[in-house]
Amino acid sequence: GGGEVGYPGAWEIDTLLADGTGVHLRPVRPSDAPKLIEFHAHLSPETIHRRFFAARPELDGDEAVRLTTVDYADRMAFVAEARTRIVAVARYDRAPGTPAAELAVVVTDELQGRGVGTVLIEQLAAYARSRSIERFVAETLPENHAMLAVFDDLGFVVERATHDGAVDVTIELATTPAYLAARDDRERRAIARSLTPLLGPASIAVVGASRRAGSAGHEILRSLLAFDFTGRVYPVNPAARSVCGVPAYPDIASVPEPVDLAVVAVPGPAVLDVVRQCADAGVGSLAVVSSGFAETGAEGRRLERETLEVTRRHGIRLLGPNCLGLVNTDPDIQMNASFSPVGPTTGNVALASQSGAVGVMLLERIADADLGVSAFVSMGNKADVSSNDLLCAWEDDPRTAVVALYLESFGNPRKFARIARRVARKKPVVALKSGTSVAGARGARSHSAAAATPEVAVEELLRSSGVIHANGLDELVDVVTLCASSPMPAGRRVVLVGNSGGPLVLAADACEHAGLVVPELSGATVDELLAVMPPASAATNPIDMTSGGDQACLVAVLRRALADPAVDAAIA
Repeated sequence: GGGEVGYPGAWEIDTLLADGTGVHLRPVRPSDAPKLIEFHAHLSPETIHRRFFAARPELDGDEAVRLTTVDYADRMAFVAEARTRIVAVARYDRAPGTPAAELAVVVTDELQGRGVGTVLIEQLAAYARSRSIERFVAETLPENHAMLAVFDDLGFVVERATHDGAVDVTIELATTPAYLAARDDRERRAIARSLTPLLGPASIAVVGASRRAGSAGHEILRSLLAFDFTGRVYPVNPAARSVCGVPAYPDIASVPEPVDLAVVAVPGPAVLDVVRQCADAGVGSLAVVSSGFAETGAEGRRLERETLEVTRRHGIRLLGPNCLGLVNTDPDIQMNASFSPVGPTTGNVALASQSGAVGVMLLERIADADLGVSAFVSMGNKADVSSNDLLCAWEDDPRTAVVALYLESFGNPRKFARIARRVARKKPVVALKSGTSVAGARGARSHSAAAATPEVAVEELLRSSGVIHANGLDELVDVVTLCASSPMPAGRRVVLVGNSGGPLVLAADACEHAGLVVPELSGATVDELLAVMPPASAATNPIDMTSGGDQACLVAVLRRALADPAVDAAIA
């Protein structure tokens, strides 16, 4: 984007503020001068004074041109846009021949305190580092507590000095562990909040809620009603007065209250117009179940790209397109906004699937294992909401004990690794990745527009992220069942207990090949075990109770073996 010579379009990003609001960050352009004049005109006298240390009620044309004409090297500025309007500016001017640059930031009054300045400075700092700038220096007024707090909370090394009634701030731009931790925490909280209208809505509109049984819109509406959604439900259908006994509305603009989530179930070619109407109506989030997008070819990719542009411009999170919908079994929400033929059971497994059909199979198998879901999200083409986002949402969810993922692609592998590694320290993350063969990748592309990832790369990515890699649906369900019903072991040390030597030897080999440790037990533990087991039993590890070991013996052995300080877990 941009059009101007030297414009660094690769540095344009969509990001989230602390409250989950979406904004677009981009380098400034000379053509922004009129927008900058308008931005300045909306600033309060107090904000102008804090930025310029003087009254400047208007920004003249020459000054606006100077501020928007940069060399994208030693003079640089980023703007933040919300709904195409500039809402903040951060800039630096490099001191000639030095690795230092002067920083200046100004945020429109209505967005102050919501993290705009933080994300802008982060982006400006990353750009500055790419230009060998090592530190920012800034001058601010002592009473500008909000900006001083922004500088301190960035996570960079910050020094202050006061002189002549002003505060001189020096910000070292090196990416320290403290900075990376602060950045990750900001990202996690912003992503989780941005998904609140999607995962925990108070009001849902079903656009395309047909009266025809079997259609996606009809079945989603029926599912919401049958699962007893705790909020309000609005069918949108211009040809019906009511659907499933609920009054219908001709369009989203006619719905009498702001809508948190609009589930779009209209034919693919009509989706873009509906999304625009939803954006104009201030809808908080979208789940597009319609197909006919990137999974179908060039025209579908164009349609998906335009749909995403509209949602990003208006700060709306988008699930799908080409998805089955989503479920949240929280008693305070009770949302089944899907057309899955398998009704969800309530439990502690959060399930995200790139394939609707595989998601349904997993819902069924999880229920068969006497488990249930805290949430189920069918991601479809992952145009916007991805497993990275959902991991952030479920990371601190007290109702989720284990996260299960079925993936056909990694949109941003580096980001996945960073987030998954953090989440996996708190709760198990189990993933099944398909599309690793040539034929599988071909199928994934036509199914959910997924890009291929070689098997060896998948294995290494998941291993390095602390994610448990399942090799099929059965193994995924087995691992999830174990993780959902047992506490996670503190380490790799395993004691093996059985009543037949051969299987125990095979189990010991399998454990060591998988990177587990089968330790020898202490003499005291061995003595205690021999005292409760039949004669001729083996009390080393593996522990062979022989055929004489009954259930009571097994319980006694496990209790004593797990008390050994060299043991983290038992397999019996």
